[in-house]
Amino acid sequence: MALHDAMPDGLQPAVLLAFAGLRVAEAVALWPSDVDFGRGIVAPAVQCPGVELKTKESMTPTLIPQDLSFELSVNHKVGERARDQRLGPGDLSPPAGTLFP
Repeated sequence: MALHDAMPDGLQPAVLLAFAGLRVAEAVALWPSDVDFGRGIVAPAVQCPGVELKTKESMTPTLIPQDLSFELSVNHKVGERARDQRLGPGDLSPPAGTLFP
């Protein structure tokens, strides 16, 4: 938890997602639509910077603890965007609407 506590408030859940099995690039590219906050399921669709996931296993929905699901729901910004507005190749900055802008 020391790493979690050392991160800025908005990035703390990203550290916890790494412990849940997501790659950092997958965690920072998550959109609210990739998370079922009520059931605690994360299903990444792309990784940062807007490229396909590395493996088919990365597409497998991942169960996360309910506390983490709640923390993500509090963290995310309102204004979900369509999947076709995700990061473009070569664009390293996440757009507004991702969980970790």
